[in-house]
Amino acid sequence: MSGGKQTPRQKMIALMYLVLTALLALNVSKEILNSFVLINDSLEITNDNFEEKNESQYAAFRKQLGINEAKVRPFYDKAMVVKSAADSLVEHIDELKWELVKETDKRDPEVVDPVIKQYKEASEQNKLALRDTLNRMFSLREVESKDNYDMPTHIMIGGDAKVPTRVRGVLNI
Repeated sequence: MSGGKQTPRQKMIALMYLVLTALLALNVSKEILNSFVLINDSLEITNDNFEEKNESQYAAFRKQLGINEAKVRPFYDKAMVVKSAADSLVEHIDELKWELVKETDKRDPEVVDPVIKQYKEASEQNKLALRDTLNRMFSLREVESKDNYDMPTHIMIGGDAKVPTRVRGVLNI
């Protein structure tokens, strides 16, 4: 389609290929989705590594704050604001992922909801262990209905009465 002049027939064929590609993209098979699980696992490992690096940076900030508080305090405060915002965003994304998997895979709310509630009410130290537990419970490898596009669409985009009220609270809708 990017070459010089094309005949109407060539344009039509190129457009048909474009439409076919779009239609194929809408019907992604489970095998392709499983490859995204592999990518997700790698990203989670990378996130853990960066979390350790960031924690060492925060420790360095705290050390320098003890040495020269007047000079370091403004930067330390800014770093803590960024850390708080990032932690809040990660927590929101995790909660959204848990709700999506729970609703899409039809997980038993009597088993899952108490753990999520316990996580939300836990102290910062206890949240780390509970987050690991929840991430194992909602591992993307264990999701059976990866190719179910209806429920995530209803949850994320809305507009349907099928979205449970508790999910609306997580999404702030």
